[in-house]
Amino acid sequence: MAENNRSTSKQMAILVENLFRRESGRLTAKILSVFGLEHYNAIEDAVQESLLRALDTWPYYGVPANPAGWLYQTARRVMLDALKHGRLVNAKNAQVAAYYAQFENLPNDHDVVEEYQRDSQLRVIFLCAHPRLTRELQLTLTLKMVGGFGVTEISQALLAAPVAVKRRISRALAILRATDTPCELPGAAELSSRIDAVLTTIYLMFNEGYKAAAGQRLTRPELCQEAVRLAELLLDGFPDLRPVIDALLALMYLNLGRIAARTGDLGDLLPMEQQDRTRWDQSLIARGILHLRRSADGDMVSRYHIEAAIAACHCAAAEYHLTDWPRIVQLYDQLATLVPTPIVRLNRSVAIFKARSTREAFEALQEIGHDTAMAGYYLFHAVRGEFLANIGDHPAAYEALTTAMKLCHNRIEYDLLAKKRQRLKVLR
Repeated sequence: MAENNRSTSKQMAILVENLFRRESGRLTAKILSVFGLEHYNAIEDAVQESLLRALDTWPYYGVPANPAGWLYQTARRVMLDALKHGRLVNAKNAQVAAYYAQFENLPNDHDVVEEYQRDSQLRVIFLCAHPRLTRELQLTLTLKMVGGFGVTEISQALLAAPVAVKRRISRALAILRATDTPCELPGAAELSSRIDAVLTTIYLMFNEGYKAAAGQRLTRPELCQEAVRLAELLLDGFPDLRPVIDALLALMYLNLGRIAARTGDLGDLLPMEQQDRTRWDQSLIARGILHLRRSADGDMVSRYHIEAAIAACHCAAAEYHLTDWPRIVQLYDQLATLVPTPIVRLNRSVAIFKARSTREAFEALQEIGHDTAMAGYYLFHAVRGEFLANIGDHPAAYEALTTAMKLCHNRIEYDLLAKKRQRLKVLR
């Protein structure tokens, strides 16, 4: 009996953790849109408290019919209680009471879903995209406040040390508080200065779901779906920006359509050439192609247009050997001109490896070898190891894969690297 209770408690903890991981960004955004940025620390505490109360009560009373609504109402009550007792504001009792009265008649669960969930996260995303913040601060804060990412996840997504991520969050909050920025959607005059950061953040959220930076899972489809949802909201709210938003949606749908084939029956990571393409979701791919066609309206060509075209090349190949790698190299050439980042150039070197020769690809890789960000990026060393193995320098390839394994925080990818290194061990 005791063992059954422990098993049930463990299952409940996993259920709550998964729900909370999926909902924490939405939950924080909802509470923040009501109570304001000045209470962000208290909001985080309230959101955490809602999780603790769920862990305490759900094993005994069962999971509520609307778990997300339950978490929201619990976090909201914690905030209201703090306001009612004057713990969040430094003012006289009358002022505290007046402030608290604003929130006495907040909507019930159904109304919350209808009224707040539609745009609360977008409000917070645009808050985080304030022009006073640098790009790195914008991205870091949005991933934290909207995506619900932890410091380790953010550090992996942005290739930054965890201590640096913590400092960025504190600095960004301080700047926004000092500017007294309201949590609302921007007008037309402000939109152009913030939309690029918003799109980039949504894409980073999708990437974290498509390939998790850390943990025991390779993918987090719920994050991908959330990123798509936010982009769809943008599309509805800002029709003048349709071409670039359509391009981003095309890229996400085309990749999401192939996500199921990335892992085997045991959850192991499958290289592209080993993936079962019959597992692709053709309905999602078709939606991606539709958005890609729509994105052609207008004169603008963004990085999302080019990356979506690359994804479309992969989707067009019924079998791996039919992939149009020369076309993909051409697209990466365009992308590297538009976005000359080391990550883009790393991916370009892989395309060159597939389309041309290992030595040419290795030369392209060497051009970014001096970049400090690449020194701490596991995929750089993993790609370098593959190139060295194909050249025939097995000892150097073994060392490169060893470095990649030390830097890799995702268990599924780590296991694949370990298998590749084990094969090299015999050849050294």
